[in-house]
Amino acid sequence: MYIPNENRFYFQSIQNLARSLAKHRTCTIDKLNLVFNLCPKVIKNELVIDQRSQDSVIALIIFLLESNFQHKDFIIKYLLELLENLPNAKFVDEIKIYEQDRIPIVERFCFCLNTALNDIAYLCSEYSLDIIEKQVSLIVNITQMIIEYGTKNEYNFSESVILCRQLLPIFIGMCRSSGRCSTRKDVKDALFLKLFPLKNCPPKCDMSQEQTNELDNYLSSVNVGRRSISKSSSTNSYELKNYIRKENLFYDLNENTLWNDIDFSYYFFYKFGSNFDLFINRFPQYFETVHEFKRNFSHNHVIRLLTAFKNLLQRETIQSIDDIASKIYNANVIRIFPYKNFREIIHLSIISLLKSLLFLRNDLSVESIDELDEFIRKLYSEIEQTSKSQTMTDSGAIKALKINILTNAMCLDLLIWFAKDESSADNLCYRIADKINASHGHRLMITQLPIFLACLNGIGYLVKKFPHTAPNCISILKEFLTVPSPILSKLFSQKQLENFHSDTFNFTLNETNIKVNNNNYNIPDKSSCSSLFIRLRDCAIENLCICLRYGLENDPLCIQATVASISNHLYQAEKSARESTIISFNTIVSLGQMATKLKDLPATIETVYQFFQQRFCQPVSNLDSLIVEQLSEMAIVSECKGPIYEQVMKMFTTITIQSSAAHYTNNADDRKQSYRHVSLSVINAFTNIARRINGETELTEFLGRLLELFVQLGLEGKRANEKNPTLVKASTSAGNLGVLIPVIAVTISRLPFLESPKPRLHKLFRDFWVYCVVMGFTSGTQLWPDDWYIGVKEIAAKSPLLKSREHLRSELHYNSAIRNDAVSLIELQEIRNQILVYLSVIDLPIGSVSNQGIQKDKDGIWQCISCISDKIFKVFLEIISKKPKNKNRDNELEEYSIFLLVKFNHRQKQIRRAADRYLSGLVDRFPHLLWSKRVLSTMLNLLEVLSRSLELNPNEGISELPIPDIKYKIQLAQTMEIRENIVRDFGSRCEGIIQEAVKWAPNITRSHLQEYMTQMRTKLDGHTQHCGLSLAVQSITLNSRQNDDSTQNSDKIPYFIQSNCCEIVSTTSIRTYYLGEISGMLATFKEDDLEARKHISMNLIADFKESCEKNDIKQHQRCVYRITAMIIVSPEYDLQLFHMLCWAPVYLFSHETIHCVIASWKWLLSARSDLELIFIKEMTSSWVATCDKKIGLFAPDPPNVDPLSSSTTSDLKPDTPYLGAHCEWVKFLNERIEIAKYSSLDQVEIFVNLLHRSLHISVGHMHYSSRNISTIGTRFRLLNCGLTLVQGDTLLHSVSKFILRERIYSAAIDYFCGPQRCPIQRGTELREDIQSLIKFWQSLLADKKYLKPNYVTELAAADNISQSINLGADFKGSMDFNLNQTRITPTGWINTVPLSSNVSTLSKRSGLKGSQYGKNKENNNFAECFLKDYVRKRNLILSLLAIEIEFLITWYNPLSLLDLSISGEESVVKWRTQPTNERNLKETTRLAWNISPILAIFLPTRLKNPEIIQEITRSVQQSPMSVCHLPEAIEYLVTSELILQDSKELNYMLIWSQISPVQALSYFSRRYPNHPIPVQFAIRNLSFYPPDVIMLYIPQLVQALRYDSMGYISEFIKSMAERSQLVTHQLLWNMNTNMFKDDDSQSRDELYDQIESIITSINNSLSGHSKEFYEREFDFFQKVTAISGEIRYFPKGIERKNALLACLARIVVQPGCYLPSKPEALVIDIDKTRGIPLQSAAKAPFLANFKVVHCGQKELEKFAMNENNVSEEELCSMGPVMWQAAIFKVGDDVRQDMLALQIINLFKNIFKKVGLDLFLFPYRVVATSPGCGVIECVPDAKSRDQLGRETDTSLYDYFLKTYGDESSSRFQEARAKFVKSMAAYSVVGFLLQIKDRHNGNIMIDKEGHIIHIDFGFMFESSPGGNLGFEPDIKLTDEMVQVMGGKLDAPAFQWFQLLCVQAYLAVRPYRNAIITLVSLMLDTGLPCFRGQTVKQLTDRLTPTYSEKDAAAYMLQIIRDSALNFRTRTYDYIQYIQNQIPY
Repeated sequence: MYIPNENRFYFQSIQNLARSLAKHRTCTIDKLNLVFNLCPKVIKNELVIDQRSQDSVIALIIFLLESNFQHKDFIIKYLLELLENLPNAKFVDEIKIYEQDRIPIVERFCFCLNTALNDIAYLCSEYSLDIIEKQVSLIVNITQMIIEYGTKNEYNFSESVILCRQLLPIFIGMCRSSGRCSTRKDVKDALFLKLFPLKNCPPKCDMSQEQTNELDNYLSSVNVGRRSISKSSSTNSYELKNYIRKENLFYDLNENTLWNDIDFSYYFFYKFGSNFDLFINRFPQYFETVHEFKRNFSHNHVIRLLTAFKNLLQRETIQSIDDIASKIYNANVIRIFPYKNFREIIHLSIISLLKSLLFLRNDLSVESIDELDEFIRKLYSEIEQTSKSQTMTDSGAIKALKINILTNAMCLDLLIWFAKDESSADNLCYRIADKINASHGHRLMITQLPIFLACLNGIGYLVKKFPHTAPNCISILKEFLTVPSPILSKLFSQKQLENFHSDTFNFTLNETNIKVNNNNYNIPDKSSCSSLFIRLRDCAIENLCICLRYGLENDPLCIQATVASISNHLYQAEKSARESTIISFNTIVSLGQMATKLKDLPATIETVYQFFQQRFCQPVSNLDSLIVEQLSEMAIVSECKGPIYEQVMKMFTTITIQSSAAHYTNNADDRKQSYRHVSLSVINAFTNIARRINGETELTEFLGRLLELFVQLGLEGKRANEKNPTLVKASTSAGNLGVLIPVIAVTISRLPFLESPKPRLHKLFRDFWVYCVVMGFTSGTQLWPDDWYIGVKEIAAKSPLLKSREHLRSELHYNSAIRNDAVSLIELQEIRNQILVYLSVIDLPIGSVSNQGIQKDKDGIWQCISCISDKIFKVFLEIISKKPKNKNRDNELEEYSIFLLVKFNHRQKQIRRAADRYLSGLVDRFPHLLWSKRVLSTMLNLLEVLSRSLELNPNEGISELPIPDIKYKIQLAQTMEIRENIVRDFGSRCEGIIQEAVKWAPNITRSHLQEYMTQMRTKLDGHTQHCGLSLAVQSITLNSRQNDDSTQNSDKIPYFIQSNCCEIVSTTSIRTYYLGEISGMLATFKEDDLEARKHISMNLIADFKESCEKNDIKQHQRCVYRITAMIIVSPEYDLQLFHMLCWAPVYLFSHETIHCVIASWKWLLSARSDLELIFIKEMTSSWVATCDKKIGLFAPDPPNVDPLSSSTTSDLKPDTPYLGAHCEWVKFLNERIEIAKYSSLDQVEIFVNLLHRSLHISVGHMHYSSRNISTIGTRFRLLNCGLTLVQGDTLLHSVSKFILRERIYSAAIDYFCGPQRCPIQRGTELREDIQSLIKFWQSLLADKKYLKPNYVTELAAADNISQSINLGADFKGSMDFNLNQTRITPTGWINTVPLSSNVSTLSKRSGLKGSQYGKNKENNNFAECFLKDYVRKRNLILSLLAIEIEFLITWYNPLSLLDLSISGEESVVKWRTQPTNERNLKETTRLAWNISPILAIFLPTRLKNPEIIQEITRSVQQSPMSVCHLPEAIEYLVTSELILQDSKELNYMLIWSQISPVQALSYFSRRYPNHPIPVQFAIRNLSFYPPDVIMLYIPQLVQALRYDSMGYISEFIKSMAERSQLVTHQLLWNMNTNMFKDDDSQSRDELYDQIESIITSINNSLSGHSKEFYEREFDFFQKVTAISGEIRYFPKGIERKNALLACLARIVVQPGCYLPSKPEALVIDIDKTRGIPLQSAAKAPFLANFKVVHCGQKELEKFAMNENNVSEEELCSMGPVMWQAAIFKVGDDVRQDMLALQIINLFKNIFKKVGLDLFLFPYRVVATSPGCGVIECVPDAKSRDQLGRETDTSLYDYFLKTYGDESSSRFQEARAKFVKSMAAYSVVGFLLQIKDRHNGNIMIDKEGHIIHIDFGFMFESSPGGNLGFEPDIKLTDEMVQVMGGKLDAPAFQWFQLLCVQAYLAVRPYRNAIITLVSLMLDTGLPCFRGQTVKQLTDRLTPTYSEKDAAAYMLQIIRDSALNFRTRTYDYIQYIQNQIPY
């Protein structure tokens, strides 16, 4: 979808792409083409440029510059070609980049392109001449084109549009940009990059990166005394913030930078005629720097340009252009066209270009200069006349006048430069004097300011060029300032008026510090008169200083004379009231700036200082404050040295002391009172000096002065208090001290930590802190200003350690600050105690409190200090926790941890306790320190050092031992006993730390310990004992138990089984082996190591690629280990090797290799922690590649083979996707994310991006990730990783949290957009998956507390989400969000996160009346409603997850064995059992539908409730198109009520997705009324399936004829008969069977006529081979069946058997025949010697053996339809040959057996599908006619009756006899098969209620399987008149004996488990089972007695949960086990039929 450019999505994206490519060291041309191919091309001499093309060109230029000119030849050639073709280009878009853009699009693009070419020409000198030539040529050519278009006699509209839209903007853009360059030849300073800077940086990842409000407030008022006095405080607040934030604080504040703080990214697209020269501060210095580049514009170029400009500026030409522009402007045909006329902008563009090219050029000829001078003078005069005639009546005229004045100012600059001799210079001086002293009105005066600035700058330049003009120029400027000039007077008056209205007028504005650009003539529209006055005055003073400097050549005393003259003006002004203020003001400022700017000239600064000293307070006036300010400036430029600096400091100190002393006296005549008015000005001056002096020495010296002054003020206050205690208050003294605190804070903030100050400074600091405590500055009360308290804190941060050699109490006793007789003894003692504690804390920092006096102090000083230390530690934790989570913070935390570990072993016990306490607190807040490699290694090394201390004699005087790898030394205790205690305590602490680390991050901790072992092995000499290594080995051994969550009954499992020591030892060995291997490889090379590493790396890469190509697992593993070792030993990392290692799982995506890869990753992270971030980036990229490749977890689900529609040839098995490496990979990611949460926000951002790429926000789509049950554990492990990230403060960006949480919720919900499937995982794998679900469920349960109102409020404020989800003025009483219809694409990075229609699921029912609320209330309601929606979705996921967990637990542990219980399942069960009401169920269903209709369709498979079904039915019928692709949804659309109503919704069936054949047949049952649409839909679906599938359901298909009132089934049967002859035969046999109700074919069925008609139709349609096949098969089968009729008359026994054999001997097998029960096998022979007549009362069934070849139905039909004379050998080659026994019955209805075996076959398919290893043998039974049928025999099996007759033993004894002892493997295998078959048949027998289970109907095959036969009694029928005497399952004692003998035997428990799993597997198919049975209800079979379907439904427990269903099945088993009715029934059978039991 196209995203409008207003959102700047493409604009930003393409730039980001270019910048990313530029970061590559060598970017290939293929990668560059990603950008270049999007740029416009000249095709067939035509260039078309749209907005995206412009953006692409900008991106290409960005790449060129930021990549340091990679592919420069290629790109520059293209840019020059683009420049040449600009005049003929076609611009098709007019789109603004920024909203405030005003200039035309063509001008903007031309300006940008040409600016880039200027940068290239400047930075790449080899291209300079070529580019400049092309630029000049384009300007000349475009000028000629403009003249041609503009001077045509006839007006042509289209040509005029081209002129105004394209040619003139190109000309203006070229003039505005040509010839400009930066000051430095550095790409970073390229002008183009100022237009398009890197703005869209990632969001701040930590709030600590932002300045706190407290510090901002402090900085804005840092120099304030007790009231606000100066705006200078805020002037340099930016610099001060930089001082505080930077460590290197010493740099020149007055350094002139080229560019001011202006956003160039849109300024030049907004301001007409703007160019980069306007922002050059010092033109002369700038042009001296870039003169070489400027001279590339040769004399010829200048003349060509001048000629072109002259032609263009002809009066007629320019007037014609203006006329055309006016017409086009009024026609409004150009969207962005601001120029009503072009005259003024063309003048400005031309003059600005000439100034940029010609200023200070001395390489031009005299003739050229004359020609230029004439051109400029003419243009200047013309513009001046035009300006005078213009009336400022409208805004357009005002703008034109401003542009003209700006142009004339530049003309004036050029005219002054073109001055050739002294006479012309003098003439210019006089003209300038007249100009600057002219009087104008206020409005015109401000407009004329550029002219005044140009005149003043011109004076300075004239003096430089012609020094003889200096006296005249000095006089002009002096009079301009001191007379003063009319413009200065008017501006000053307006300035005073502004200050009066703002109530901020003050002389001490520190205006001299305001940086102004006197060369920039562009006046801001809203400039204040104050700023204009300062700008004009300072410009005059600066040029006056220039004149004085150059005037010294002719008059050495000109400076003194000027100072005297200006001073005299001051005295005269004071005598005159007129304009005295401005004269005095200008005089003081002028003298002060002269002193600072001419400081290098002798006696200048001294002269001015003498004047200021004489004038100061003589008399007292407001000017004194201004003098103080100028004196501070003089002190600053003196660089803190020399007499002036000293005198100023003494003067300021005297003023401060005297003014403070004035507060202590009431004598108004006292001289001290004369300084009170400047006291705060001096404080401001101190602040100014503190900010601007440089050098650590100078700052330290100044700090000492301030502290000395502070102390001196304190002493003065003390003396005054002693003299007059009643008059002098403590607050007065404190106020005098407090004003200095901010100044001291500013000074000390610019200094590094004062580690070792000089004794004097140290003593001053101690006194300072004493006074701060005494005066209450440290308490933070409201008594004193807040900035004082903030300043105290700032000082405290840099204060030195104030250690004292004296005892603190004795020091305080004699301290003058607190020796005061006016204070009571109690108050004095309290103050001393406070100071004592304060100094103690300063004196003894945390961890080094070793002063024994303090520890033993009886007044509890130690306890005080300990409490304070605890509080400080808490503050420290808060501060450091706010720092960015990056490597720097980790290093800092590790340093603290190591420090505390060292102090943990301090000599003094109290220190050890404190260190232990703080170490525990540190680890509690930052757990990742536990598994820090550096901390662990240091800890173990420290333990080794301590152990060695036990070997040293305490008396030998060794007090310290070094600790390896750190700077600290450990101090040894004096006695051996204490040493032993320390070692014992530290060893215990080390063990505890390692144990805790293993709990948090087991893998990484073990990996670090392994790496420590590996490193120590190389460091140890011989077999030296190393305690640290011993502890590492012991810890690995003791903590090597596998994850307890993944194993059950751990107490019963031996330790050596649970331990994974073998893995650890193996991994360690592998590491050392491959490190040695790589080291050996490197050692074999004699050349340079770098070359050796390159050679080995190339070989490793080749081997790696070969292993991937060959899919060689072993070789691949070796390569991975070698690559890892190579990266570890290499000092630099090979990017390609690194890529191979990280992408190994992608290149060979296998579960067999991922363990090796992850082990290598862990190894790398332990050995090379410096590569951690790089590894995480590359590893996550490889993960994302698996997403893009759609493999593993992200692979689409394989096609689902429905067991209901599987043919005999289908290979049914679980649809298990191949997870490959993802399973273990996710576990690795889980741990890495847990680690990153605590240590690295960079890694967190990377992982968040990984999750964004992995989790899709859409719900219900099939192509994002697998929903297979086998992926559930991996999926929810990954989701839990994300959920832990969004919870808490790991992610501070609310938008990122919102999107990621939405993705997690969506991905979790998406899993349930499918049916509930039985798990195919088993054992430990299933247990781990259940645990992952429980963990996610618990995390999600806790997620509610993280969903707070401010979460959404911040979100809406940050990214305007409320607009993106259509919550604006169109609220309209609802909140039904449909983002597919109305969507505003958000800007910024969020564009990479697509929002789908289910971002929000707020339904109409959750809406609010938006019209009733204002905007704020609307936002609040939105936030509340949004959170409620989140909570509802969370509750839905919790419910679905709880059901899934319960289902999986039931599957895993149906018997609720304690050994198999899983931690956390109780909470899920408890939550699951909470009651829900009908309303909640409906709301849940609606929510599911709003999220995804697919989710709602599958909701009833989990939430089994009729209310849910009703709600879904309503939703589906309202919106059927939403779910028409789902076969499962059809049952909610089509109901009997809907059919009866003949609703129009039925029409949707015609486009519905394909359904199963059973479901299609259900539309021909009693359940649905007849209707043409459902019937047509059913027939269409049945027609889709192949014949072999339809063959499975022929009995139901024939019965469907009963409800085929419209004849669709009849026609379908006929059509199927045409598709397959085998189906035809089966249909004919089945229809023949169903024509009569009785076995004797006497009672016709109601289907008789229909069936007869169909049979006739089918028979008539047979012809050719099909008819021959039919006749051959039916003739063969008729002959075989007829045998029963022939032999029934023979007596039973040998005679009947002989008769049978005789009949079999007469049958000749014709080629192409088959048994009806086995249509996939050809009969090739009959065993005519083994026929067996079976027992029957009045019938003669018999058994015959047929030799068959299994060839498949298709091959059989093909062979039969193409009869060939083939030999038996050829027939046998068609497939496996076997003997098949079959029973032929006559007079028995076998349709009931057919139904039972049909369902059993379905069960078998279901078990295969879900992966249940159960055994069923659904032998074939086919009814061929009434009372006749064929029954397959079970091979290699005997009935339990037969076994009893043969052996007369129990079944258990038979097993022992047949398979051996119970402990033998054969017996175990046989028992396992018995259990599997027993469980399957038990479930079948229960569900179908199969009865008459005597031993004659139960068979045992040779492998031990049990097989049930003869299903004459089932459902509602049972022997004995349907008494239902037998239990649900036949479970006799001999069966139990085989399964272990006891009900709690393992084999019997396994049997129960399999029964439950089989039952649960069948339940989802209950509708199909019921349908199959329902369609047979009208057959009149004896098993149907009216309640069959109801009872079958009850047994399938449709309303039960999985847990309840399992309990129900277990109860059935318990009730059936050893039931007396079973034995009783067997006894009855024995009595009646002699069947043994």
